[in-house]
Amino acid sequence: MPKPSNHAVLSYWRAALLDDAQMSISFKNDELVAIDRNILSRGVIPKQQNDILRLKHPKSKDLSPEDPITVMAGLRVLLGERNHAAQNTKSPVLFCMAALFSIEPDGTIKPCIDSPPWINRELLEPSDARILIGDVSVMDAWIEENPPKTGSLAALLEWSDGLWNAVTAHGLPEKYTPWPKVPLQAAESSIGMMATQHQRKFYDTIIDDEGLITPLLDRYLSGSTTPKDVTEALRWNAASMPRGTMTSAYGMSPTQGEAMSAFSELKKSEILAVNGPPGTGKTTLLQGIVATMLVNSAIKNHEPPVIVGTSTNNQAVTNIIDAMKKAMNSGDVRPWAKRWIVNADSLGLYFPSMEKEKSAIEAGYLIASMGRSLETKDWGGFPERERSLEDAQQARETWLKGFYQTFRPDRPFNTLTQAECGEEGPEGVDILTSIENGIDEIREVMSSFCDLGQLIVLQNKFIHDLFAANGCITTEEIKTCIEECDQKISERKPKEDELRAELKTAENHFITCRDAADQAKQNIANSKAKLDAEIAKAEAEANEAGKHAIDLIAALPEGGRFSNFFSGKKWPSVEKLVASGAYAEHFRPLMQSQSRVREQWLETINKLTEHTDAQLAEAKTVLETFTKKNEVEMKGIIERLSHASDALSQAKEAFNEYTFATYNLAENRRNKLLSALQNITNLRTMIPVSIAEKISNTKWASSFGLDVPGPWENPNWNGSLLAVEDFLDRTLRYALFQLALRYWEGRWILEVEALQDAIGRNDNKAYPFRVGEKAIKAMYRRWAMLTPLFIITASSLPKLPKFRKREGDKFVDRYLLDFFDLLIVDEAGQISPYQLVPGMAFSQQSVVVGDVYQIEPVVTTSHATDTGNARKAGVQPYFWDDDGPIDPRVVTAPPGNGNLMGSVMRVVQQATTFTSPNSLVPGIFLREHRRCRKDIIEICNELVYKGQLKPMTAEPKEDPPLPPLSWANVNGKAERVGGSQRNLREANAIANWICESAVEWEKFYKKPIQKIVTVITPFGPQRDSIKRALMMLGKQSRLSNISKIKVGTVNAMQGAESDIVIFSPTCDKTSNTNFLESKKSLLNVAISRAVHSFVVIGTMEIFERNPSSTLGILGKALFSKGQELGGVRGNWSAEDSVVLSGHRISTPDEHHALLDEALKSLKPGEEIVIVSPFLSASAVNSPAIQNGIRNAVARGGLVNIVTRAPTAIDYRNGTSPELRKSLQDAGAKLHDIKLLHSKTLMSSDFIAEGSFNWLSVRREEPNKANLDSTWVLKGRKAEAAKEAALEELNALLSSQGSSHPTEVGRLLAKNNSRATQH
Repeated sequence: MPKPSNHAVLSYWRAALLDDAQMSISFKNDELVAIDRNILSRGVIPKQQNDILRLKHPKSKDLSPEDPITVMAGLRVLLGERNHAAQNTKSPVLFCMAALFSIEPDGTIKPCIDSPPWINRELLEPSDARILIGDVSVMDAWIEENPPKTGSLAALLEWSDGLWNAVTAHGLPEKYTPWPKVPLQAAESSIGMMATQHQRKFYDTIIDDEGLITPLLDRYLSGSTTPKDVTEALRWNAASMPRGTMTSAYGMSPTQGEAMSAFSELKKSEILAVNGPPGTGKTTLLQGIVATMLVNSAIKNHEPPVIVGTSTNNQAVTNIIDAMKKAMNSGDVRPWAKRWIVNADSLGLYFPSMEKEKSAIEAGYLIASMGRSLETKDWGGFPERERSLEDAQQARETWLKGFYQTFRPDRPFNTLTQAECGEEGPEGVDILTSIENGIDEIREVMSSFCDLGQLIVLQNKFIHDLFAANGCITTEEIKTCIEECDQKISERKPKEDELRAELKTAENHFITCRDAADQAKQNIANSKAKLDAEIAKAEAEANEAGKHAIDLIAALPEGGRFSNFFSGKKWPSVEKLVASGAYAEHFRPLMQSQSRVREQWLETINKLTEHTDAQLAEAKTVLETFTKKNEVEMKGIIERLSHASDALSQAKEAFNEYTFATYNLAENRRNKLLSALQNITNLRTMIPVSIAEKISNTKWASSFGLDVPGPWENPNWNGSLLAVEDFLDRTLRYALFQLALRYWEGRWILEVEALQDAIGRNDNKAYPFRVGEKAIKAMYRRWAMLTPLFIITASSLPKLPKFRKREGDKFVDRYLLDFFDLLIVDEAGQISPYQLVPGMAFSQQSVVVGDVYQIEPVVTTSHATDTGNARKAGVQPYFWDDDGPIDPRVVTAPPGNGNLMGSVMRVVQQATTFTSPNSLVPGIFLREHRRCRKDIIEICNELVYKGQLKPMTAEPKEDPPLPPLSWANVNGKAERVGGSQRNLREANAIANWICESAVEWEKFYKKPIQKIVTVITPFGPQRDSIKRALMMLGKQSRLSNISKIKVGTVNAMQGAESDIVIFSPTCDKTSNTNFLESKKSLLNVAISRAVHSFVVIGTMEIFERNPSSTLGILGKALFSKGQELGGVRGNWSAEDSVVLSGHRISTPDEHHALLDEALKSLKPGEEIVIVSPFLSASAVNSPAIQNGIRNAVARGGLVNIVTRAPTAIDYRNGTSPELRKSLQDAGAKLHDIKLLHSKTLMSSDFIAEGSFNWLSVRREEPNKANLDSTWVLKGRKAEAAKEAALEELNALLSSQGSSHPTEVGRLLAKNNSRATQH
C-alpha cells in the first residue's frame, strides 16, 4: 500500500489540532458569572460581576489593578427540558459555542485578536456524542467562505451569529432551548483556541502551499527510515570531533556518549530520537548537545547556532530552562570559566506566555517578552540590554578584564585606568579591535585544543585496536591467553608426534606401493614389447609368405604333361623363384623330386601360408592371454596403491588439522599475542610521552587544566573509549565549551556595537534591525550569542520565526523556514504528533527526547471524531486496521488491546537516523539510571523496560528516614465524583502521616517539607481532597509549609522528582482497577519520581490480586522488599471519628501488654479475636503467646485468630504451616482470609485497631520493631467499632467459602448485645 501524501497527513493533523482546541467547552458553577446577552452586546460588564471574575481568575494574586483578564464566554448555551419520569430530572446543559474576551479593569469587553468564537467539536458530526447540533463539514465550509472577524466586538458577535445559524440550520436538538444568559468564566490565554492560534495559522499556510514543506518536515511527515546502529567505529570517529560539555564534575554515561556520537554524525534534515527513561541524564545530554554546537560554530567562525527547546509540558519547559541556568552556576571560579559579561547567568532565553512572565522573572529566568511587533526595539526582558549604551560599555570592560585575567595574567586589565587607555585598549588600539584580537586568539586556542583532543583519541585508539583485535581488554587477559596457548601446545605435542609417525608409515607404505606399481608397469611394458615384436615378425612373415605364394601361383605353369611346351610359364622360372625366396626350404621336397604337378605346388604353397598365419594367430593369442593376466594383476596393484594414497591423505589431513590447531590456533595466536603484548607495552610508554609532549607544546593547555593525569598513564591501560571520553568530557571538552562562551560573548559585544550604531543613525541597511528577513535573522542570531537556546512551548513557537516583506503594494508576514539550526524536543512522548509540525518546518535538524513508556499525550478529541477526521483526510486506511492503530502518526487509539496513542516520540522513532544496538525501541536508548535507589527503579525495569535500565544510584551515606519501599494499608471507601473518584479516609491518612513525620524529615534533609515530599494520585478529586486535608492540618498544627506540599495527578508530575513520593491509589476492596492496570505508564511515572523512598498508602489488597499484572508487579516489590509503615491511620472498619476517640498506644511493649492481658483475663464462655495478617516464630512461639492461649482455652475461653492463608503457589505473603500448627496445638482456632491487611484485637472489653501485627512483631527485641500506632476503644464506641470490624471480617470469610463465617466474633456479638441492652 502506498504511503499517504504529506498533504493528507497535514490535513488530518490540522483537523486534530482544531478539534482538540474546540473539543470541550465547560463551565464550573462555582466559578462562572452569568450576564444578560444585551450586556455583552453593549461591551461593558458591571463592576460587581467584573470584580467577581477578577477574584476568581487563576492568577488573581498576581494581577495588578491595571491588568486586563481573559474570560471565556458561552455565546450559545442550550438547556434541556425537565423530565419528571426519568431518574435524572433534567437533560444535561450543552455549552455549544464560546469565545475568548479580554476584560479591562473598568469592565470594557474586547475581543481576543486571532481567537474567533468556536463551536464545541464534541457536538458536531462525526462524533460519538449522544446529542449533536450539526456537522463539522458545514462549519468548515461556512468559515472558509466567511473568514473570522475579531476586529471589534460587534463584528465578532455578528460573525458568531452567522456561524451558529449555518451550523444549526436544521434546528436544535429535541427538548433543548437556548439560554438567554451568557456565562463568563475567568481563563488563562493558554486555553483552547487562543493557545493554538499560531499553530493554526501555520497549518493554513503550509496546506495552501506544499512547496513550503522543508526537508526536515518531510522526514517527520513521511518517516519510515531504517536507522543505523551506533557502532564502536562510529563512536571512535565521533570522539575525535570537536565537542563540548557543560561540567567538569563528571563525564557522560556510556549511552549519553552514544547519543553524543550519533549527534556528531547527524546531518541536515535528519532526526535523532533519544529514548530517555526517568533519571537517565536527559538534561546532561541536552547540555552536551548545546555545548557541542557552540564549540563547532566558534571553531569554524560561523554564525552562532540558534537552538530551540520546546515541549507542551510546562514541567519539561522549566526543566530545560533550569538545565541551562544550572550550567552557568557550576561554582567554577577560574577566570576563563565565568561569564565575562555580567547578569547573563543562563544559556536559555525563555519566551513565556503573558500569564507566566511574572513567575518566570521571580524564578530568575532570562526572558524575552514580545511587544507589539517582532522589531528589535519592541522586545522586553533580557533583549532590552542590547539597546543599552551603559550595558554595552560595561560588557566591553568586563570582557576585556576577563580576557586579560586569563591570557595576560601578568598584566591585569583592571590595573589600567580609563585615563591611561582613553578610547584605546591596553594594546594601544581601540577597545573593539582589542576584543576582535581577543576573539581571534580564543579561536586559535580552541583549534589547538581540538588538535590535542584528536591526538589523544587517535593515540589511544591504537592501543584499543590491539586489544580488540586479540579479543582481550586487559594485559592480564592477554597473558592468560598466552599461557593457555602454551598449555595447548604442550598438551598436544605427544599426539602430534604420534600423528607424525603415522604419517611417516603411511608415506613409506605409499612409496612401496608406488614403486611396486611402477616396476610392474615396467615389466609389463617390456614383456608386451617382446610379444608385440613377435606378432610383428609373424605378421611380416605371413605377409611375405602371402606375397611369395601369390608370386609362385602366378608363375606356375598350367597343369599337364605338355604345359611346359605350350605355356609361356616355365617350371625353371618357378624353381628359380623358389630358390631366390625366403621359403626355399619349405619347397625342398618338391624341388628334389622335380615335381611338375601344379596341384602339388599349390598344396605346398597353401601349407606355407597356413603355417605363417598359424604362427601369427599363436602370437596374438599369447599377447591376449598376457594382457588379461596383467590387467588383473595391475588392478590389484592399483587398488593397493589407491588405498595407500588414501591412507596417506588421511594421515596428512589428520596431521595438518592437528598441527593447524596447534600452531595457527595456538602457536600463531601465541606469537600474535606476544607481538601485541610487546606493542602494547611500547604504546603504554609512548602514548603518555606523546600526549604530554603535545600538551606541553599546546599553548594555554596547562592553564586550562589539560595537564592532569590521563587514564593512559595507568600501567594497565587498555585504550578504553569510555575512559578516554570521560577524561575529555571533564577536561578538554569543558574547556572548549567555556572558551566558546567567551568567544560568543566577544562576538555579541561587536554585534551590539553595530546594532546600536545603526539604531543611532537609523540606518537599517548598514545593520538591519526592523522586521525584514535579514533583521529578524540577525536579531535571533545576536541573542543566540549569549543565550543559544530559545525555550518556548510548542503552541507559541510559530510566532517567533516570522518576518515582514513587501509583496506588491502591501506588507505581508512570512515564516523563516529551515532557519533554526536545531530543534530540541523534550518529553516528546506526551506530545501529540500534530503539535510539532511548525517546529520541524522551522528547523534544519532535530533531537527529540522522550519516553513512550511514560504518560501519553492528553487529547480531548474522541476516537470516533479522530477516525472521522482520518477518513475525511484520506489517511484512515493507512493508519488503522481492524485491531487498532498501525501507524504512530495517529492521534488517538481505541481503549484496550494495549493500543498506543500517537505521539511525537513514536513518530520520530520511525524517522531517526541512528539507533542504539539492540535497543528496546528505535533510537538511542539511555540506560544508566541515576535518580532512584535500586529497589525503586527495579520495579520500573520489570514493569516496562524489560531489564534494560542499569541502576547506578549510590546508596545514601546516611540512611534516610524511610526505606526505599514502604506501604501502609488504609481501609477506606472509594466514591465516584463525576467521572473520577476519591477516597477521603486515604486522603486524611496521608495528610496526617505527613504532618506527624514532617519534623523528622526536615531535620534529616535540612530543608522545608515541601521540598522533601510529593504526593501523587491518578485522580483529580483525590488530589483536591489531599490538598484540603493538608491545608486544614497545616492550620491546626501551625506547620505553614504543610499546605505548600506538591500534590498532583500523575500527568502533572512527569519530569519532577522528590526525596519522598507518596502514592495514593484511591481504591477500595471492591474497586475495579482496570484503569490502573491498563496504564503501566501511570505507575512508571509515579514510581520513578522518588529519589529515596516510594510509599504506597491505600487499600493494599489491589496489589495482590494478580502477581503478573501491573499492580501485582508493584505489590510484589512492596511486600518482598518493602517495609510496612507504622503510625498510618485508617486501617480499621469503623468511622474515623469513632476509632480516633480512643486511647493511642505506640510501643511494642504497650501492644504486647494489651494482648497478654486480654488472654490472661479471658473468662469461660468469652471470646478473643486476634486479626494478624502475618505470623512470625518470634511472636507465635513466645511463652507469653503459647501459655496465654493454652490457659485461656483451658479456662473455657475461645481464641479465634484470623490470618492469611498458608503459603502456596496461589498465595503470596502467606503464613507458614508450622506456625499455624503451633497456634492450633495451643488451642486457637484459625480462620483464613487470602488478602488480609486488617490488624485488630477484640475482646468483650475493648477493640484495638491500627497498624500493629499482633502475632508477627518480635518479642525478644522489641526495640528493633517499628513504632506502630493502635487506637484502643472501650464502652459504647468500642461496641460500634467491633460491630463494624466483625461485619467486614465475616463478609470476607463468607466470600472465600468459609463454612462457618459467623463463628468469628459470635460470642463477642452476644456480649455486645448484652452490653447494649445493659
